Amino acid sequence: MKSKIEHFKFLFISVLVILMVSYGQYISWKLTHQDHIGDLMAASDGVLNGTPHWRAFQNRLLAPTLVWLLSTFHHHPFMIFVGISLVGLNFCLFYMVKNHTKNNGYAFLSLILVSIFWVFLQDFWSYPWDFLEAFCLLFLAYSAIIESGISPVLIVFMVSLFNRESSVFLACIFSFVAYQLLGTVNICVEKQYIMVYL
Repeated sequence: MKSKIEHFKFLFISVLVILMVSYGQYISWKLTHQDHIGDLMAASDGVLNGTPHWRAFQNRLLAPTLVWLLSTFHHHPFMIFVGISLVGLNFCLFYMVKNHTKNNGYAFLSLILVSIFWVFLQDFWSYPWDFLEAFCLLFLAYSAIIESGISPVLIVFMVSLFNRESSVFLACIFSFVAYQLLGTVNICVEKQYIMVYL
């Protein structure tokens, strides 16, 4: 009974801290980008309208589509998308560190440190596909750390195909792994380090 209460208490504190950190990140993002949110939305909409600001953006369909879907429910869809993304990223990060290290302190510390870095390293241009890319990279790094094989990389590859050019780098990973498995090229670096490096 006591362990259930302790577990519930930890769960409650964890959720509360994650939501507070996410809210702080969101407020920081909003203050940084509120004056040019229209430009960010125009870049996102341009991808769906066939008029991307840059040609490199033309394959970045997934995140703008999600923002567009949110626009059917809310008049500030990009802000809702950012809020949901930040909460989701922080939950994923916390879970991954906690699950891998089995240490609550490391999970809280990594959550706080990453959020501080995120606040201070924000770029002027914060596109919706940047948030999905963060999910992909977090998932890819965790998959490499726990050595889960090639299946998670395939999932990230499918998402990345419609989100950003990172799918090209994932194709390089497939090539390295294929060569290593076939034995045609002797790669002395572990697969997970190749994934994290790329």
